Amino acid sequence: MINWLQHRDDSGIPHLAGRKGETLTETAKILIDMAAEYLKQLRLNVSIRPEDTPISPDVDLGLRQYLGIPGDVKIRSLMRPVQERDARDGNASDSPLVISNDRFECRYMILRLPQDPEAPAHRVLIAGPYLTERISLTRIRQILERSALPESLFTWFAQYYSTLPVQSGEDGLEPYLLALGHALYGDPDLQLYYRDASSEPERMRQDVNAVSGTEYSDKARELLQLRYEKEEEMMNAIAAGNTEAALSAGDGPYFRSMETRAPSRLRDRKNWLIILNTLCRKGAQRSGVHPVYLDDLSRRMAVKIEAAATLSDLERLPREMLRKYCFLVQSFDTRCYSPTIRKAVRYIDVHYADPGLSLQKLAAVLKLNKCYLAAGFRRETGSTVTTRINETRISRACLRLETSDLTIGEIAASVGLPNVNYFTRLFRKQKNVTPSQYRKMLKG
Repeated sequence: MINWLQHRDDSGIPHLAGRKGETLTETAKILIDMAAEYLKQLRLNVSIRPEDTPISPDVDLGLRQYLGIPGDVKIRSLMRPVQERDARDGNASDSPLVISNDRFECRYMILRLPQDPEAPAHRVLIAGPYLTERISLTRIRQILERSALPESLFTWFAQYYSTLPVQSGEDGLEPYLLALGHALYGDPDLQLYYRDASSEPERMRQDVNAVSGTEYSDKARELLQLRYEKEEEMMNAIAAGNTEAALSAGDGPYFRSMETRAPSRLRDRKNWLIILNTLCRKGAQRSGVHPVYLDDLSRRMAVKIEAAATLSDLERLPREMLRKYCFLVQSFDTRCYSPTIRKAVRYIDVHYADPGLSLQKLAAVLKLNKCYLAAGFRRETGSTVTTRINETRISRACLRLETSDLTIGEIAASVGLPNVNYFTRLFRKQKNVTPSQYRKMLKG
């Protein structure tokens, strides 16, 4: 491959000139196959097909089909100029390299492939949909409003966006697409065309008019309604720290009825668990658990989901996830505290790694009398400020022992206890084992 890319024509432009006995088409196919494999390793949905074929469910993961948008909308519509002024831009109409942001703010990387003598129609490599950043719940509501879509679709869109990978365009995919185009076409002046249709409210309204008239069978409607009701019931149970109720609500065919949006059962199941992880996090957030803990547990569960190699590896994760989020709420629910004590608890949750954190410092930060804070804290939480600080530090140390290869000394310092002997005494007092024994038990 390196030899192929080293060839230059009279203009000095590097291009795909095959070695002896190999054609340009054969060489290009190898490079395109490598590109497709690379994009798949980034968890992108990748396909190669004629640009005049419809945007089928396996291209957009079922979005347009679900909304009832006519099935004759072609892939080339993601490449065409959005406005007339764009069409006057030569780059817009001529470039085979397109970064397309559709009206639902889903992004696609599209490469029009060099003409293949064996294929009469122009084909494209299309990778997506993906996001450049996570879409907030507020943003979802704005998209629905701009698209004239009903509020009832909010949960579905939240689930859909949660399954999409996040890729930074400027730092990764866009330079790669540009380099790929230069290699295939041998044109150093070739530029990316950025197509943005996300601000087209009128065209959006026309395309999604059919959503209100989408036909569902009575059974499908009933199952969809039940699923949303059970999701709400499950999140309320998590917010209350009620493990049994959460497990009961999360166990049923309504959750298994998620639409198929990926080419494999394993990927579909992982996507469903990503959705479940999001729902659990939002449920726990209702209880007032600090985002630091929510983000930490959410990331750990996401790693477990992606690390699973088989469907059987995923089977235990739903119940484990529900139990852990409920336990998190049981441990860190702050709704019952007064605003002052809630601030104190949250400050400890965020600044536990500060070796100087103490009752005196906390009182100074909150601008409260030390004795007043100590009495109120003990009355509402049942423990002293010092005990809470130490419990938080040991809790975070346990997490690091479970998920990292840091030494005991490094972990002690990272939770605000640089004296290893003192850290070990505190750990043993709370866990009845030393940090080393705790790690050994986990590995066992």
